[in-house]
Amino acid sequence: MSLVFKEGLLIDSSLLDIFTNEEINLIINGLKKFNLKYINLEVIEKNRLNILEYLCNLNIEKSFIEKFKNKIGLNNYLAKEFLDKELIEEKEIQEEEEKIIFFQPIKKEITVDDFVYFYRDRFNYLKEILKGRKELDNLISIDKLPKSNRNVSVIGMVYEKRETKNKNILLTLEDNKASVAVLVNKDKDVYKKAINVVEDEVIGVKGFGNREIIFASDIFFPEIINQNQKKCQDDKNIVFISDIHVGSEKFLEKNFMRFVKWVNGDINNDGKAKKISHIFILGDLVDGVGIYPTQENELSIKDIKEQYKYLAEILKEIRQDIKLVLLPGNHDAANLLEPQSFTSHAKPLIFNNTELLQNPCFYEVYGYKLLLYHGYSLDYYANYVDGIKQHKPYQNPRYLLRFFLSKRHLAPSHGSTFYYPSQRDFLLIDKIPDLFITAHIHKSDVDIFKNIILISTSCWQARTKFQEKVGHEPDPCKVIIFNTKNKKINILDFS
Repeated sequence: MSLVFKEGLLIDSSLLDIFTNEEINLIINGLKKFNLKYINLEVIEKNRLNILEYLCNLNIEKSFIEKFKNKIGLNNYLAKEFLDKELIEEKEIQEEEEKIIFFQPIKKEITVDDFVYFYRDRFNYLKEILKGRKELDNLISIDKLPKSNRNVSVIGMVYEKRETKNKNILLTLEDNKASVAVLVNKDKDVYKKAINVVEDEVIGVKGFGNREIIFASDIFFPEIINQNQKKCQDDKNIVFISDIHVGSEKFLEKNFMRFVKWVNGDINNDGKAKKISHIFILGDLVDGVGIYPTQENELSIKDIKEQYKYLAEILKEIRQDIKLVLLPGNHDAANLLEPQSFTSHAKPLIFNNTELLQNPCFYEVYGYKLLLYHGYSLDYYANYVDGIKQHKPYQNPRYLLRFFLSKRHLAPSHGSTFYYPSQRDFLLIDKIPDLFITAHIHKSDVDIFKNIILISTSCWQARTKFQEKVGHEPDPCKVIIFNTKNKKINILDFS
């Protein structure tokens, strides 16, 4: 049932059970600029940030605003998918385009149920993908496994992985109702896949066994294959860089300014720079403060606000017709939990040609879908997954990116990154990217995997004491350029 409200505007009558007439009037005024004809719960959920912005500009008691925030952000009458998201408290808008959203996490106690919802969302999504694998014949849910041995296939989340005394791999696989042991013999071909299995990921297993144990003959991952041969007639260049670390004593400022001059066509004008339309900077824009012990001794700028101000001065030197797309990293002033957004300390970065995004995120440009991730979880898998370690991932980061695509997840194991458990797993790769770009490990690399272009970006910071201690050799001052028309990639060296 709908009610006619304010000059013909239709209001869903169920809103009267949630909001007072005064609150409904405020909602209507907050959404007036959108010229809506009908307002219901879904419309409010989608536009709650605009409503909050409108309220904050009025002379209204803070207690009323806080109560109203709770209603549209946390009240169980509203869509439950928003329950565990982080509430936006402040946002900046320039001209007609929303540039950035700053927010702080909801002050809500995290419970076991939050993690249950989070992992259930992952399991249900990836299970449906794996169910489409024809190789998983005789597919059955774990609780329906027979007492006697037979050929079976199951889909489950890896609860535990360990090595037996005989050097075989023993997995515990579970679904929503039951669990089963899976043994992978070290002498079988499937063992090569099992060494890349990690806890908390979702896999399919084919084998012979019963409700007590399955002897695996094959393992299947929900890997991504891009079957879309995308073409673009726009002849543009897109640049990918990261890890500038402004404020660090090791910031290679002269090299970065040489890059800026090249972008502006002031040096080595070979035509590539003129075609640049976007520059993506994937996190660790500044070095931050208090990121690790004794960092203060290694900073040339010790105030994070001043670090961002200085970075803004540098970026403003880049010609204004290029869009600068910025993501936060673990050194930036951002909420620690992924998905990350910048905090208000990064406000100096908001000017005419910048766009500040969450980390991770998808971004579409010239028809190409880009998966952008700073990559805090990369260290975990580089150090703990035997199948990756053998490829020396700090020298060849492509193997880390391949790993994520095979799992359809940016951090499948609990503890591999900081995240906020919500009813949706935001680290799932739920779209098929054309390009997958990461940063964080300061090493440039380019590859093509399953028809997806993989890019690991370089850095603008010289080797640190910590990197010397762990034997990590960075690869600074490399600029990766992707051409939208011919899909070729060039790497320029500004060292």
